[in-house]
Amino acid sequence: CGQCTQCREGTGWMNKIIQRIERGAGQPDDIGILLDVASKMEGQTICAFADAAAWPVQGFLRHYWDEFEFYVKHGRSLVEEQQGLAA
Repeated sequence: CGQCTQCREGTGWMNKIIQRIERGAGQPDDIGILLDVASKMEGQTICAFADAAAWPVQGFLRHYWDEFEFYVKHGRSLVEEQQGLAA
């Protein structure tokens, strides 16, 4: 709805950063920024939408941090690398 700043701004930031990483243009600080933004959204709004956006990002980073780092560093996924799909 855009009523809460944390959700309105946070979801936009997370989307932009994730798209940048996916394009292969991720920056070394992007992963930490993602985690920071998600943490600042969690529990800070009047409804559950911010939590619903933040929790998956936090979970993915908690369980797949190394894969995110690889993607930022190499511009492609670790799975592609391991399967020899990288061009």
